Amino acid sequence: MNSARMQLRPWIAPVLLAAVWAHAAVGETVHWASSDLDSWGYSNAFSPGDGRFISTFATLGSDDEDRLSQMLVGFDTSTLIPPGEGASRYRIDGVTMTATVGRGSNIAYDPTYDTVASYVGTDDDAGRPLELFGVGFRNGYERIGFGALDIAPPEFEEGTPYAGTFDYSERAAYALGDNGHGQLVDVSDNVSGGFDTLPWAIGQAPLAAGAIAVDGTVFTFSLDLELPGVRDYLQRSLDSGALALMLTSLHAVSGQGGTEPYPAFFTKENTNFSTGEPVAPPTLTIEYELIDDDPYLPGDTAPFDGQVDISDLNAVRNNFGATGDAIVGDTYPFNGAVDIADLNAVRNNFGTSLPGRPVPEPAAARLAILGVACVASRRVRRATSRRPPGRGFTLVELLVVIAVIGLLIALLLPALQTAREAARRGQCQNNLKQAALAFHTYHDTFKELPSASSGSLHAASAFLLVLPYLEQQALQKSYDFEKGVTDPENVAVVSTSMPTYLCPTMNLPREAPSTICNERGAPGSYAVCVGSNRPWGPNAHNGAITARGQGPKTTLERISRKDGTSNTLMVGELDYGLNNLKWPSSCRLYPGVMWGNSRWAIGYPGISWGTTYGVYNSDRLVNDSDEWFTFRSDHSGGANFAFVDGGVRFVADSIPKATLDALATREGHEVILAGWPQ
Repeated sequence: MNSARMQLRPWIAPVLLAAVWAHAAVGETVHWASSDLDSWGYSNAFSPGDGRFISTFATLGSDDEDRLSQMLVGFDTSTLIPPGEGASRYRIDGVTMTATVGRGSNIAYDPTYDTVASYVGTDDDAGRPLELFGVGFRNGYERIGFGALDIAPPEFEEGTPYAGTFDYSERAAYALGDNGHGQLVDVSDNVSGGFDTLPWAIGQAPLAAGAIAVDGTVFTFSLDLELPGVRDYLQRSLDSGALALMLTSLHAVSGQGGTEPYPAFFTKENTNFSTGEPVAPPTLTIEYELIDDDPYLPGDTAPFDGQVDISDLNAVRNNFGATGDAIVGDTYPFNGAVDIADLNAVRNNFGTSLPGRPVPEPAAARLAILGVACVASRRVRRATSRRPPGRGFTLVELLVVIAVIGLLIALLLPALQTAREAARRGQCQNNLKQAALAFHTYHDTFKELPSASSGSLHAASAFLLVLPYLEQQALQKSYDFEKGVTDPENVAVVSTSMPTYLCPTMNLPREAPSTICNERGAPGSYAVCVGSNRPWGPNAHNGAITARGQGPKTTLERISRKDGTSNTLMVGELDYGLNNLKWPSSCRLYPGVMWGNSRWAIGYPGISWGTTYGVYNSDRLVNDSDEWFTFRSDHSGGANFAFVDGGVRFVADSIPKATLDALATREGHEVILAGWPQ
């Protein structure tokens, strides 16, 4: 066996190297020495793109927007990064922008975030932070452009006015950030709106906190890629070939109800009189990789035929314990050793194949077993003499018996597995029935269905709210609703495994929660249905369950009058089955497969909120990250759902998308015909 193993290694190494060369992601750091667009978002800026400086300031406690003056900075990323490759192919590792203050700004340096309370009360540190956000558009505009004077939609350019009047509710381009619930909204008025919004970056300078930032001080803005929507925004921007960022601050200036000095930033129009080159304009640096779609199937071994079958199992078995580069039996993602992880990868993916590859039929495996037995018996027959009388069974007869037993097992095993899956599926449906009854009891008590989240994002989920109605009063009493869901005092509660919230069919292909990536919360198999759209953005929460601040309180009576409780989804399955969902780059497991991160106690999209927006019951990301929060299961052919009426039904993959979306809404007024595919 060792000699055979040594014979394979010389040819497998070039194959692996060729595959890696063909599909490797090439990391790059690219830099723009100057912005391609900088525009002043202020009512008195009649030529918003012509100034050598742009100032940012606020007006608080008035009818105007809080972030009254904003600076839009745009970069033509297509000059250094190829656009149009598909948003998901841009793996972004870092984005940094710089801006330089001038014109006698003399602001006090504040490197930390100031809460809304500090603007309506007392600020405990000097100065106000410089805050960077994304850019949202309205009034027909969709993106930035790099012409100087064209003011017509859909491209917002340097000559485009922000609004025709002082009514900034119609501001054409605005600071885009998180409203505290995972939705990207206009945050220009967040202080008056009473909600905190974490900036995508806060300007950092080589100064002590509270020191005066004199002219020429360079502020560096390193974007937090883990904030809701940031990575997706950047990927879409690179795909379109243009990146827009909005620089703002909440310095309450004289003439606007305050007394604070405020910053002004150099633009690309601040040029050297001799050379015409920009002096200290905004700059941009991006670290990125343009990656190909994953060419490997977990569990597939060299020579990588795109399917996981008996040859892969044999490769792992025959080389178990071996180490080295390009070793036969080492499955994707390769770690240079054939170990238990490879065996589990083959076991968990046995019989699967990449799209376009045929899946071997069970009959073929049985024929292979018989073929091996026949060949073995013929070889033994040639090598043995005639059996002496009275000596028992020959090896040939023993092999035939073993082959017959193997055949019987092969015939009976699928039936046994089918029976076991039917039992598991029944238990899963019973779990959903218990959850639905708990939701109804909660409704009877509070006259509304439980919220998808008890507060902002990462607050207690609906499943945690209904614990008393699942005979888990003591567990819920241990939870402090005044603290965050991952607060140390709440970790013990959210880390408690709840059998009612776990489908017995669901496979956990990784440690959950991951201690390496500092995950919190025990895994779950179910998610409340917040609607048919993405769980953030316009009309996001149009389902039976809504998060606080994201939709009206929902009641059984209202849903019954509108779409009908028997035609509205309430809770569905959300598994760990996405074979190309990567860990975030902040985790040491990156770029390994994350599979999913459903957790019963945490109210968040893709964790305990589900929608029908993406491809239903998919085993991989198809449309960027949409399948991450789209219902899916480990059952064959569909998933189980609890409806608002308390009934539990299996919804098949064959259901039309329009019908599934109609079931996900609470008052879409759609007509759903009886006998829809189930």
